[in-house]
Amino acid sequence: MDHDGLGPISAETFEGFRAYLLAVAGRRLGPELTAKVGASDLVQETLLAAGRDARAFRGAGLDDLQAWLKGILLHRLANAQRQYHDTAKRSLGREVPLAALREDGPHRPALADTATSACGAAMRDELRETIAHALAALPDRHREVVLGRYRDGLGFEAIGERLGISPDAARKLWGRAVLRLRAAIGPAHDPD
Repeated sequence: MDHDGLGPISAETFEGFRAYLLAVAGRRLGPELTAKVGASDLVQETLLAAGRDARAFRGAGLDDLQAWLKGILLHRLANAQRQYHDTAKRSLGREVPLAALREDGPHRPALADTATSACGAAMRDELRETIAHALAALPDRHREVVLGRYRDGLGFEAIGERLGISPDAARKLWGRAVLRLRAAIGPAHDPD
């Protein structure tokens, strides 16, 4: 396309403005928006739009072309700001940096989904019922050592005291009880 003294606008001509447009975009993008939209993305979109709409360019020289490209870039930047600043759903003010989501950070509970699906609840109930039946089928001492360890959170010394055996014997009894419990529950519910 011929533009007075400029001649046809080629892709190379547009590419010659990439560094300038990147500098403009880098200055205009705030830190919040940079997390969502990169300067290079805006420049790429600008150059694609300019190539597509080159017939709309009415300038006479490179200075006019630069101003026209800058206008396209600023228009795209304004659209990005509207999209991310002015929309409550995507509001940058509501966002929290990943570094703030540490294990002990104040925003951590907001990240975790605490809701249990209907399927998850049914599976949990089925597992609970399976474990209850398997525990009921264990010999008394095996059931006592498993409940002492898991339900009551006791160490082998306390379990041994409760059962009148040594801590080492309590640990061995617990090991045998867990093996029997796993066998009774079945491989479908084995965590390993």
